[in-house]
Amino acid sequence: MEEIQIGRLQADRIGGIIRTLFCSMAVQVLALVLLSSVLGWVTGIIIFLVVWEIAVWTFGPTQNFNVVSLAPEASSIVLSLNSSFVQLGFAAAIAVLSLSRGHSVVRSEG
Repeated sequence: MEEIQIGRLQADRIGGIIRTLFCSMAVQVLALVLLSSVLGWVTGIIIFLVVWEIAVWTFGPTQNFNVVSLAPEASSIVLSLNSSFVQLGFAAAIAVLSLSRGHSVVRSEG
């Protein structure tokens, strides 16, 4: 839960919502790119995964706050839509990864 506090602090005091979202995405991309350069070094892998995790946990609450601030009178609807699109993104990423590896999305092992 410390990551959520970091995200709230950054959004409130450092640079605003949009800047926090862009910085979080940039840190996520940078951490994942640098992660591929330290694959043989366990300590480096752990460090970049922790950095990536903090950036991910910073993005989520800030994005929720952003969509609620855009339409406060329909906060439950926009939060539901945001959550639905996040889940759709997860599913699409898994489908693309599965297809890129030459397997179907659902595979029977029987």
